[in-house]
Amino acid sequence: MSPSYSIDTSTLHNSGEFQFEILDPTSSTDLEESILVLRESFFPLETVHRGIKASDNPLAIDELEQFCHITVRDGVSVIAREKSTRKICATAFCKIQTKPSPGKPGAFDEIATSFKQPESVLILDFMTQVDGMVDLFGKYSTNTLYELMFLGTLPDYC
Repeated sequence: MSPSYSIDTSTLHNSGEFQFEILDPTSSTDLEESILVLRESFFPLETVHRGIKASDNPLAIDELEQFCHITVRDGVSVIAREKSTRKICATAFCKIQTKPSPGKPGAFDEIATSFKQPESVLILDFMTQVDGMVDLFGKYSTNTLYELMFLGTLPDYC
């Protein structure tokens, strides 16, 4: 598990119709509502997921949702809540990645080993390949990265 991090929420723009908040990893209600946003938006509509027909396999979606349960523990995912209804209408599941030791698997590699469904394995393989295209740790001389993993907005709010 990644170390705990925090985001200064005072910088989030909260005027208008929406309240932006850090997704509380201890709130099962907010977590499940955020995953529902992904079920209704990201999983069926995102290009890679559509291309491999991930939504056609409920077991693959279950595995990706379990990935969200793991990711939210980092404490850096963000939700947009409609102020008038308190409904979560958008979510950004974000992951803190730490630089792996030489020869050790990266964050997505470790999680991918638990996946059994071809579609979820393909998604994680794709994410790993994209991460491997550029050594961001080296490029920016850092041991930690903040990665936007899954971003979804309910279609009614687009």
